[in-house]
Amino acid sequence: QRRGDYLTAADFWEKAILQRLTIDGQADADVAEYLKASFLIHKARARGLLKSSKSDEAIEELHKAEAILPADTQIVLDLAPELQRAGRPAEADALFRRALAVQETICSDFPRSASHHNNLAWMAACLDRELDKALQHSQRAVELDPEKVAYLDTLAEVYFRRGDSAEAFC
Repeated sequence: QRRGDYLTAADFWEKAILQRLTIDGQADADVAEYLKASFLIHKARARGLLKSSKSDEAIEELHKAEAILPADTQIVLDLAPELQRAGRPAEADALFRRALAVQETICSDFPRSASHHNNLAWMAACLDRELDKALQHSQRAVELDPEKVAYLDTLAEVYFRRGDSAEAFC
């Protein structure tokens, strides 16, 4: 994966999962590990297929990954720019909108979760989208946990992306 050979990486991860299953069907890892591994396989395939100019197939793999871990924001940060580069801006926008909706729901359900507010803000800031929402959620994360450096970093990034360099450096 570090070399950008996402399709080979997906094949290796898939083999690793199969090797961890025993003959009698018992797994030696918990369900969360298998979900994460399956997610990574589909995500890697999506990236590899995008690099191979197979956008339609990539989008199918992307949807499979989203179905496994719909709250993961890193997939949006990784794949939205790649979809843009592949000439699929509508799909990049749709990916961001779906992820934003999931994050907003989580923040609504868990309003005192600083990490979730920060995740939404970081995703939006890194993609230069919905910066007003990013600011609100970033400020909320800092309000909830003012000592967390990562949240302060996100707030600075949001201010910077909004063009407010003075606030970003405070």
